[in-house]
Amino acid sequence: MPLVPKTRNNVKLYNSDTLTMLKELNNNSVDLKPNLYRFFRFTCNDKYSQKSIDKFISKIDTTPGLGPKGDCWERNKRIRRGYGRFRYNNKIYSSHKVAWELSHNKLVPCNKLICHTCDNRKCCNPMHLFLGTNQDNMTDMVNKKRQNKLKNENNGMAKLTWIQVKEIRNLYTTGKYTMKQLANKFGVTQSCIGNIIRNKLWYDPNYIRTKLDNIGNTQIDENTKNKIYILYIQNKYGYGKLAKQFNISPSRIRDIVKNN
Repeated sequence: MPLVPKTRNNVKLYNSDTLTMLKELNNNSVDLKPNLYRFFRFTCNDKYSQKSIDKFISKIDTTPGLGPKGDCWERNKRIRRGYGRFRYNNKIYSSHKVAWELSHNKLVPCNKLICHTCDNRKCCNPMHLFLGTNQDNMTDMVNKKRQNKLKNENNGMAKLTWIQVKEIRNLYTTGKYTMKQLANKFGVTQSCIGNIIRNKLWYDPNYIRTKLDNIGNTQIDENTKNKIYILYIQNKYGYGKLAKQFNISPSRIRDIVKNN
């Protein structure tokens, strides 16, 4: 008589080591795949039809060995950002959320998340899913030391170096470049440049931001300011053209016009 996994309430309980042992003892003659209809049997107040449940189950792979511990059930359909997705009634749902609802007969509250104990985003095993908040999810990530600690140049996705960051800050303090111009020059977004200037990205404890309003006031005398103001009110030049002519930023031109 072949050995079979232990059960609790007719649900098979096993891990990767147990599966390996049973396969060797039974010469691979025992079907160790669980009956998914025992788990995904609720309709959540008729949100799901039996046809949709059949469709959802048909794409779940319960092959032993999947996931970190070998007992994950993966749904490899419509993968996005590592998560499986399920299309039903012209709407797209996350597969692990559907799995939790079908196994608990409850809808996921709008202020809650379905988190994985196995950290496998494609997993739909109800025993690996739990209801929690975003804070619970972040706490679980920190406890498992999964947070990304690679910052700045140590991050393989970084587009800049410390030399370029220092150059960006130095160029901006001259008042001759706008954030948009710097973004185009260094091939990053304008918001990235803004966060670098504000020391939110590429944090440098020794960096002291100099506000643009206080930059170069001694470099532009009153005669030049009056000339800029006259050219502007005569509708001959806009901020951009005046900035190029006097080699300062458009925001400086705007401040001069408004304060004159």
